[in-house]
Amino acid sequence: MNNYVQNISHKTVYIRPNDDINSIMKSSKDGDTFVFSSGIYKNVTIYPKNHQNFIGEEGVVFDGSIPIKNWIFQNGFWCADGFPEPSFNHGEGRDGMAKFTEDLVVDGIPYQRVSALSALVAGAFYYENGKVYIIDNPENKVTEALSTTTAFVGGTSTGVSLHNITVQKYASMAQRGAIDAHDTQNWTLTDIVATLNHGAGVAAGDGMQIIGGSFHRNGQIGIHAWDTINLFIKNVEVTDNNYAGFSDTWDAGGIKVLTSRNVNIVDSIVKENDGFGIWVDWDNKGISINNNIVSGNSNAGIFIEASYDTKIVDNVVSMNNVGMYTVGYWGSDILVNNSSNVLVLNNQVISDVGQGIGMQQAERAPGIFGEHWTWNNVVSGNTIVMLSPGLNGFASDNKPGSYGNLTWNGNSYHSEKIEYLSFTWDNEMFSVENMSDHHFEQHGSFTSEASASGAAAVVPPAVKSSLILRISGDAYNGNPEFNVTIDGKTISGFSTDASHADGEWQDIVIAGDFGPGGPQSVRVDFTNDAWHGPGMDRNLYIHSLHARDQIYDASLADSSAGWTNAEGALLSTNGYVEFNTTLPPSSLILRVSGDAYNGNPEFNVTIDGKTISGFSTDASHADGEWQDIVIAGDFGPGGPQSVRVDFTNDAWHGPGMDRNLYIHSLHARDQIYDASLADSSAGWTNAEGALLSTNGYVEFNTTLPPSSLILRVSGDAYNGNPEFNVTIDGKTISGFSTDASHADGEWQDIVIAGDFGPGGPQSVRVDFTNDAWHGPGMDRNLYIHSLHARDQIYDASLADSSAGWTNAEGALLSTNGYVEFNTTLPLSSLILRVSGDAYNGNPEFNVTIDGKTISGFSTDASHADGEWQDIVIAGDFGPGGPQSVRVDFTNDAWHGPGMDRNLYIHEINITTDLTERHSVIDENGLALSSSFQFEFIL
Repeated sequence: MNNYVQNISHKTVYIRPNDDINSIMKSSKDGDTFVFSSGIYKNVTIYPKNHQNFIGEEGVVFDGSIPIKNWIFQNGFWCADGFPEPSFNHGEGRDGMAKFTEDLVVDGIPYQRVSALSALVAGAFYYENGKVYIIDNPENKVTEALSTTTAFVGGTSTGVSLHNITVQKYASMAQRGAIDAHDTQNWTLTDIVATLNHGAGVAAGDGMQIIGGSFHRNGQIGIHAWDTINLFIKNVEVTDNNYAGFSDTWDAGGIKVLTSRNVNIVDSIVKENDGFGIWVDWDNKGISINNNIVSGNSNAGIFIEASYDTKIVDNVVSMNNVGMYTVGYWGSDILVNNSSNVLVLNNQVISDVGQGIGMQQAERAPGIFGEHWTWNNVVSGNTIVMLSPGLNGFASDNKPGSYGNLTWNGNSYHSEKIEYLSFTWDNEMFSVENMSDHHFEQHGSFTSEASASGAAAVVPPAVKSSLILRISGDAYNGNPEFNVTIDGKTISGFSTDASHADGEWQDIVIAGDFGPGGPQSVRVDFTNDAWHGPGMDRNLYIHSLHARDQIYDASLADSSAGWTNAEGALLSTNGYVEFNTTLPPSSLILRVSGDAYNGNPEFNVTIDGKTISGFSTDASHADGEWQDIVIAGDFGPGGPQSVRVDFTNDAWHGPGMDRNLYIHSLHARDQIYDASLADSSAGWTNAEGALLSTNGYVEFNTTLPPSSLILRVSGDAYNGNPEFNVTIDGKTISGFSTDASHADGEWQDIVIAGDFGPGGPQSVRVDFTNDAWHGPGMDRNLYIHSLHARDQIYDASLADSSAGWTNAEGALLSTNGYVEFNTTLPLSSLILRVSGDAYNGNPEFNVTIDGKTISGFSTDASHADGEWQDIVIAGDFGPGGPQSVRVDFTNDAWHGPGMDRNLYIHEINITTDLTERHSVIDENGLALSSSFQFEFIL
């Protein structure tokens, strides 16, 4: 019989709006789940504990406001008492008033605070001495004041999840969130709505995933992150923020990331914010901004400032700079300032104010990664539509050595008039006509209404009614030609001179009235195929369609193409590609890395039976690099069912001459699937994923959502940290280690996600693999505290193991050995109610259950003060529960009256699936006044 102990029991609590939530949370345990019934929860602040889950039924709203009533009209103003006094104030903006957190909201519209009664206008309020003043008639309107500061205060908690909850009208301070998770680890927010909060909607923490949801109309910003590592933002809408009027050059707008690393922002809409759309500000590294729509923001759409290693790829960035900034490149739709190793690739930029893509170098102080210089940047493959005269290019302060190795080439420019297109390079201005004298944009393309052939190719007068086809070709005795059919209407006469062999792509812009939702169907027909032998071949390549504010990959569209790859679809004979735009594309992300030898590793991806070839990665596994491959398409309502990766170009010619592919994980269906637990031909998996060292595959089944297990471990380090393998249902994952110091009381949670079947994993085994000992203090050991799986916590102290030492903390592996958890048998629980007299320390005791002893228990409950403490032990005790429970008091002490250490045992309560047994030993507690044992025969 395998037994398990659970010192903290999980439970699910159902909460209604009028419940005493503070008391419920105070008595809660790590890992508990809370389900909130529909309704409004007023002025609630929750302090989550580790791994707790907060789930809202439909219509759950956390509201931090108080009502403002009893308005009277006097001296030309409406006035009411009871408005909260100013508390926190922080930030710069609008006459010094933006910093005050208590706002007035009238019928859901936030009013702006003014500094004097004489400054009142419609939509504004003035506060003085507990009174609020407005000039608008508040009768028959709902008037509220933001009062409570925070809905969720994360502290340093880890593993918390929030789902389907609206958080509104909290008086959050600027740069802090109504959901304040800045110091947290590995939180998950899904389908959260944060609105009408004074500061940020959410302040993000390390490892946070924000998936879905809306962060709109907050006083300062939608999402704020600083000093944050491994933040992932997907499928969110961040709109209409900064109602309080914070200075946008201080900190305001849609999303701001500051001094952070490894941040991904994908598949999101960031629009109409008063400030920057996405602002990556100062000493950030490893930022990826992919496949987003960024439009209508008052300053730059995407702003990279004094940062490093950033990718801006496949975004639609349009009609930003509503505030009409025209000094230098400030206000560009995409602006890169004092930043290095930045890739700006394949974006679609539409500018109506005069600045498309701008890059600047100015005098700035160095940062933690070195100088803030402009080096090694690439701007290529972008489509830039200039609706008014304006600039694109690079400007500098001419400081020698502060910039260099800049590539700006292969972009496509469209304008109503060719004169609208002006460029700068290192402060020299030039036009299309004299561009041949410069290395800038040698392979770019430039079209205008006057030069375009046919009305279909002109720059759209109304950008919202446009679609863009990205194409290329192989020319032979003429360029490839094609027709485009939109919702049944065919436009003929298109062709492309972009050379696929030279890596060129051309964007075909088509404008028209496609109805309120945009076109429903777009079909491309290749019409003039030709072939007369090798090298004498005319072909058409279709990369993608941008329509309905989405990008659709041709590789996943319906087509007659016999060949698709990561670039799209090849029509090598007359045929078609047809995009169905009625279903929005979703995306999946593969995280991969490689060992390169005579070329990078290459691979194909098969999604629900359709193969896309031609992927490769230049991320170096030896250097700790990973690359995210983003694939967008219509995968059906629930997303893809199966995703398979095939390594195709293995090579080996001896040590150090080896080409390999590493697959870390798949992100799809709003879940992350670890490759280490996927079906594969890999002969080696570890905590990082799966290594394909020969041509082979990894296949993810996404029909079953991944669950997760958490191992809590610690160690004694000596000449290196303890290392271990984890075997789950017979599959071993190697390469785990822990740097948590047991001597310092540290524990580390190892999270493993995968499809463990409907009920979760059946067996989890941990093997310590690198024991070392060279005398006292020179010892490497592994401590295993517990396993969290199947919504239970299993303590290692009662698991099957080779451990020679267990206590209330878990099991010590002092030599290479194992701990194995059997999770097929459900846990029952045993509760001992104890108390004590403390003297020079608390009373300590061991508990022996059916012959197995767990040491290291103690109690700080004072018997003299009438206190009792419940010791909860959970495990598989058999169908009827444990047969025998013995308590051994182990550290008695006595040095006279009042100097006595004792243990009191009040009762035992046992609950199983079949029965519940309750036994009171003594109402006042049975006193063990010497080192003694008491045994329950059950």
